[in-house]
Amino acid sequence: MNNKNLIEQIKKAALLDDKKRKDIRYKKAMAFLVKKGFLKTNINFEPYFQARVWVKDLIWAGQNVEPRILEVLPAAVLRLPKAFNHDNTKEELLLKQVLIDLREEKENGSDFLNMPYKKIKVWMNISLNDRRTKTLDNKKLMKTFRLTPQTIRKIELLKKKSGLSDAAIIEGLVDREIV
Repeated sequence: MNNKNLIEQIKKAALLDDKKRKDIRYKKAMAFLVKKGFLKTNINFEPYFQARVWVKDLIWAGQNVEPRILEVLPAAVLRLPKAFNHDNTKEELLLKQVLIDLREEKENGSDFLNMPYKKIKVWMNISLNDRRTKTLDNKKLMKTFRLTPQTIRKIELLKKKSGLSDAAIIEGLVDREIV
């Protein structure tokens, strides 16, 4: 009798899971994350892709169907901020704290809906399908320097010879540790 009960519970859970996998929120969430390169799957979600998605829908899909969504969501929101619509739900307030920790590149930060920070942090430096989006460790930072006219002339000469930009020349010099 005990085994029969267990089998019935498993069948019931499978039916519920199947119903949740057919939910449009799950399909849109997966379509977005697969298209952007955060997740991979063998199911074609492309017809459900939308350029902007609701964070609350991704959170629902992560909590009810696919936990990997919760793992990649903070990195996706931080790296592609214009792609998300927001509501100020309590879950999104938790997400904001994780985003602050990720932005500050903290070693240990806030967990997100039972997803450990260490698992979340990994997704910040993966390459995405959209080549325009840089990882945080590859983003260029704006710096201003006051250089002597002689140094500027030398950079200009190197620039003409090599065909590189000013920044590429300076980065090359720093990489070779020429001081």
